[in-house]
This record gives sequence, C-alpha cells and structure tokens, in this order.
Amino acid sequence: MVLYRRDLLPHLNSLVSNQMSSKVSVSELKRYGDVHRDELGVTILAKEGRNVYTLKVLAKSSVIEHGDEQRIMEEVKLLRMITKSICIPVVKETFQDRNFLYVLFEEAVACNLDSIIQDPRVTLDEGMAKHVVMCCLDALEIIHSKGVIYNGISSESLLVSHDGYILLNNFRFSKESSDSSAMSTYVFGSVKYRSPEIVENQGFGIASDFWALGVLIYECITRETPFASYGQYDEDIYERIVRHQFNSINLHSGMSREGHAIVNKLLNPDPLDRLGGAGARSVKKDIWFSGLAALGKHKELSANAKRHLKTALASRDATTKLPFNGNADDPIFWKHFQYS
Repeated sequence: MVLYRRDLLPHLNSLVSNQMSSKVSVSELKRYGDVHRDELGVTILAKEGRNVYTLKVLAKSSVIEHGDEQRIMEEVKLLRMITKSICIPVVKETFQDRNFLYVLFEEAVACNLDSIIQDPRVTLDEGMAKHVVMCCLDALEIIHSKGVIYNGISSESLLVSHDGYILLNNFRFSKESSDSSAMSTYVFGSVKYRSPEIVENQGFGIASDFWALGVLIYECITRETPFASYGQYDEDIYERIVRHQFNSINLHSGMSREGHAIVNKLLNPDPLDRLGGAGARSVKKDIWFSGLAALGKHKELSANAKRHLKTALASRDATTKLPFNGNADDPIFWKHFQYS
C-alpha cells in the first residue's frame, strides 16, 4: 500500500488529470534563486501570480556535451508516466527555446536533502531518517510497479518540498525493463550509493535501489556515508563497497539497534537476500518503522525546508549564468521534449 499524504490525496487525481487545463508560458514566469544544481543546469523557484512552482532549466549545450540527450528524453517520459505518488512531483508543462529545455513542476521545492543533512544547525535523528526513507519507499513502490529501476537515490539528488516531503524527480539514470525484477547493465548514479553488483558490472535490478536506501539511512543519522570519506578517489570507494561483508556495519552513536539492523539488512552484499528484494512493502514492514502509521510531516525538516524556500525566493534569477549556445538547437531532435 502506498502511503499518500492525507492532506493532498483528495486533490491528487484531479491535479494529474487536469494538469494541462491551466497553461503557463515560460515567458510569464518570474524566476528566483536555485534550489538544486548539477552539471546540466539548475532547478529554481518560479512564480506566476501568487502560484509558486519549481522550474528545471537544462542548457542544451551541456546536455549535448555530456551525451545525455536521450536520457533527458527518457527522464521526461518517465516523469509523465509516473504520477501516482505524492513523493514524485507532477510535471505541469515542458518548454524549450533555442538554448534551454524547461520542465515546470507543480510542487514548490525548497532545496536538496544534502543541504539539510550537512547543515550543522539541523539536529539529525532517526525520526527524520524514517520520514525520508518512507517518502522514498512510497515513490519506489510506484516506480518499481511500472517496471522501472530508479537508480537515482542520493542525498544530493533527492529534493525537499516546501513542506518537508522528499521528492524523487531525477529519472535521468533510471532504466525501464519488461518487469521490475529484471537485471540491467546500465551503470550510472552516485558513486557513494552504488551497490556491489553495479560496481562489479554484474547487472542489477530493484535490489540496488534498496542498497541505496541503506546508505541513505546511515547518512541521515551520521552525516556520513558508510563507504566514502571526504576526498576519496572513486576507486577507493569501489574497493570498500565490494569488500563489504554482511552485518559488518558498526553501531554508530545516535543509531538505535533497530536502525543499525535495517541498515545492515539493506546493505546485504547479496542482492537476492537483501531486504527489499520482495519489494518496497517488505521494507515498510520492518520493525524499524513500527508505530509509523502514515506519512505525516516531520517538524524540523518542514521548518528547515521553509527557511531554504524563503532564501531562494529572496534571491535573483539563478538561470542567468547558464551557457548560451545557439548551435545546440535542433528542432527535429528536440521536438519530442515538448508536451503534445
């Protein structure tokens, strides 16, 4: 069962079915500060009247430089297809011009999760970690049911909504398969979160998404990831991942025995025995989530999200420094990016 947000569930179906009824022009949007950046572009807040949206702006030249043209097309396709979880933002519109691709989301995003985890002013606890992971599980249950391996979980790529819910919107490294248990050899995603089967090019399935959740829980409690230290080379991280043995994660200060146990179960090197192999529901049933009946708000995460949102809305347009390159425009290729 997917744990929808109780306050928004009545409006979700009408929002999805009517998302095209209120057209917005990119030229009408007032742009503000960024809430997330990566090598392809920037995600900012944007306003139309009193409505606050999230606008993802990708520089065509950067997309081409990184060879990500097809992956961006697939990402938009998947975002349009997967709309049933409140932890996956709804695409309102897509636009493009000579230099940029735009994806406008209904949900107002405050920041990425890493911004909150690494903030020394924020008190980390297992309550926050449970909230973060339950949001991810809510989305993964839908994603996997569509025959998609997400392959995008990391604190840097997960976004935090204005009211403190976690959003999965980075489908650039996701992979469709005929069924959700199929194995893929498509290797991408954050180095620190890669499972042993990905590192060793053995092919991977949905179990790799649950390995990444184990890394995420550990980071949400300790501000560190279990296999990477600051400044380490990728090769050193890979070595630690492939040498990892089951049940060898140490009990960290601030981590309960139940929290310690679920991290070890998710970080089982054998994907066939890893918690989550039977799907997201099997993870939700773990004793660590005992007493968590619904996906409610987390007070501190919500408060910090509002602080980040306020900062972004007080900042200038963050898209002005993106690279312009008219030669990147190819109307025939990019035509499938637009909503039809």
